[in-house]
Amino acid sequence: MEVFRKIPGVENGSLSLKAFTDFIRNTFPGCDADPHFEKKVLMIFKRFSMSDPDVMVQTDFTKLYDYFLRRCMHPKCALIIVDFQNDFVDGSLSLKRCPRGENPEVLIPGLNKMVDLFDVVVYTYDWHPENHISFLECFKKRKLHSTCTEKASDVTPGTMLVFDVDGRPVKQQMWPRHCIQNTKGAELHKGLKVKPDSIIIHKGEEVDVDSYSAFWDNLRISKTSLVVDLRSKQVNHVYIAGIAYDACVLWTAMDAMSEGFMTTLIRDLTCSIANETTAEADARLKKANCPLIFSHDITKESLNGPVSWEIVWQLAAKEI
Repeated sequence: MEVFRKIPGVENGSLSLKAFTDFIRNTFPGCDADPHFEKKVLMIFKRFSMSDPDVMVQTDFTKLYDYFLRRCMHPKCALIIVDFQNDFVDGSLSLKRCPRGENPEVLIPGLNKMVDLFDVVVYTYDWHPENHISFLECFKKRKLHSTCTEKASDVTPGTMLVFDVDGRPVKQQMWPRHCIQNTKGAELHKGLKVKPDSIIIHKGEEVDVDSYSAFWDNLRISKTSLVVDLRSKQVNHVYIAGIAYDACVLWTAMDAMSEGFMTTLIRDLTCSIANETTAEADARLKKANCPLIFSHDITKESLNGPVSWEIVWQLAAKEI
């Protein structure tokens, strides 16, 4: 294959570990920032050098290339803006009134800059019926499961209850009523640019199950059209922003990776609910090898060129 033949150091139809390491380092930015880079490259080399443990022949490199290097060298990117809706910005469940007190409105200039930068943009909506399972105002009308230990008098925003839904326990965190379908609170904030021909995803439409992720409901019973929509545009790398970092942004990022998309989170274009859940989100994303970057590092060149070494390892680690 042409990519293999053009790699410096190919001798007698094979690559040494050094030549392979140099190829990775010279192709993907950020390698030298990882103190474990050479150890990780060795793991990749050993995993895919099936024909000869000491060198990588063309057939083995081709398998590696087809498995994930092709995507890493030729990304097609999309921006996912999660739930930037009136109720979360300054309405009934505004992050301004959550424990961290963060103001989503300060994200608008940066989000709009990203909308202009990306060719494919996704907007997700929390889209609930009036009697949704997550609504604090509705919990007394529902049957609690026998395993639920919370007293009705102690239930406040953030309380985790266990409901009996058709005889099975369903855990659900309580929130003030928000983002009711076809209401002002469910609309995108007026300051956010909406790109023509964008992808629109509604989630949380079922009355008895919540949906933090833009891909799946919380019980993983049903999924949205997002995977199909992204694949139809040949997208293989998603950048995620929006609100809230420690809820719907986190769940969307985790599911994006599980669905096989290269995934990057734009940390300065998100807001969080609480310190404890933010720390938990940080830990989960780190374990999943999801890079948290700043929007000022995103350019047309970075979107069109090879991905960072962090993303290469995000994919490789799943196989090793």
